[in-house]
Order: sequence, then C-alpha cells, then structure tokens
Amino acid sequence: MNWNATQERWHMIIGAAKERWNRFSEQELHAIAGKRDALIQKLKEKYGMSQQQAEREADEFHESQSEAGKPQTRTSGGQ
Repeated sequence: MNWNATQERWHMIIGAAKERWNRFSEQELHAIAGKRDALIQKLKEKYGMSQQQAEREADEFHESQSEAGKPQTRTSGGQ
C-alpha cells in the first residue's frame, strides 16, 4: 500500500477521518497529516486499540479513500 497519496490528499480527506474517528481533535488530525504510523499511534491512544487493530483500521481507511479517489469506469451494458 502506498501511503504517499494519502499524505498528499490528507487535507482533502481529513473530514472523512474526523467522521470516522470523532475522538480526534482537529489539531490531532492535522498532526497526523496522513502518516500511517502517526494514525496508528493515535488510534491506540484514543481508542485503546491493539497494534494489529489500529493497523487494520488505518489500512481500511486508506483503502476506502484510495477507492474513493479513483475515477469511475462506466460499463457499456454490453453494447
């Protein structure tokens, strides 16, 4: 997984992160700045997650935002 895109787009997806993890303050979200390790550490601190849980949660968010950023492909319906 390439987290570089998540870091670059963090300012655009910070609202989705806030919605998903409402215990994070705006300051904390800005400090995370799309960095996987920082997000995992904060998930452990704020939500009491294990390392494995926090990694899974961070990766699921990353995947969901990566999919959301991809252009939609249209099918021709067999035509």
